[in-house]
This record gives sequence, C-alpha cells and structure tokens, in this order.
Amino acid sequence: TDGVLDVRFSADDRLLLTTSRDRTARLWEIDSPDMPVFYHPRNGVSGVGYATGTTLVTFDWTGAHLWQRDGRHIRSLAVPAYFSGWAVGEGAAIAGVGDTAATLFDTASGKDIGQLSHDGAISGITRSWPKVDRFATWSVADHTARIWDAAGKRRALLKHPAGVVTA
Repeated sequence: TDGVLDVRFSADDRLLLTTSRDRTARLWEIDSPDMPVFYHPRNGVSGVGYATGTTLVTFDWTGAHLWQRDGRHIRSLAVPAYFSGWAVGEGAAIAGVGDTAATLFDTASGKDIGQLSHDGAISGITRSWPKVDRFATWSVADHTARIWDAAGKRRALLKHPAGVVTA
C-alpha cells in the first residue's frame, strides 16, 4: 500500500473509489469488505471518477483508463504529455487537460469529442453538478474561465482583468 491520492463517492453513496501511489484504484462497497482492484502497471493512479453507473475511469500520467465495476479493463485513452487535470461526466465525456487545450473524450467509444482551448496554459477543469452537462476550464496565464457543453462547444468566456489577486 501507499499514499491515497484521490477519493470519490458514487451518486448513491454506497460505493467509494480510491486511488493510490501503489498503482491501484480500489472500489469499496461501504457496507461490504469485498472490492475489485484496478491495477495500473506503470504509474501511480492520480485520479478517479464514475463514467456511468457500471463504468469507472482512472487516470495516471499516461492517460485515462476505462473499467467495468468488476475490475475488467475496457480501454485506455491517450492524453497529452502535460497532463494536469480531469473531470468526469457521468455517461457523457471525460476531459484530460493538456498544455493550452483539454481533450474531451466520449466514455462509451473512447473517441475524441473536441479540444477545449485557451490562449494560455490551462490551470484546471471541473464539471457541473448534479446535472453533468457542462465543463469549466480556467487559466491563470490568460486570465479567463471558459464554460463548455458536453459536445465541446464553448458556451461562455469569462475574463478577469490583469492584476487581480486571489486569496
């Protein structure tokens, strides 16, 4: 075992998904000791999320990996070399952050939906909650936040004036 890096509850609060530097993701049934283990052969698992009710997604520094809840690997998705963030949309898409673009993937097919671009390096990404139909990206470098729909279309550009200090 090694340090825990990420934790997510399922929508029904019955499951807990954890990731670790020991190259595993573990799915815990909160009221049961049984758990499938999702093993990454090369890298620590840095992030995790629920793609659908029966599909999970894990992230390491090489990409995103889709799994069945029983631990069977479905497929791996490559992401840019500079991989710094993610967001999982239930059943719709996941986004891996690259340098100045985030790639939106379809979790069912593994195909690219589109690029979510900024003028500067993307600092982070999140998704709407509880309805998962939008993603937001932000960039310290270009002073903006951008809102995208699940089809990859930009819905809003929010500009902060230069020199704003955040706490």
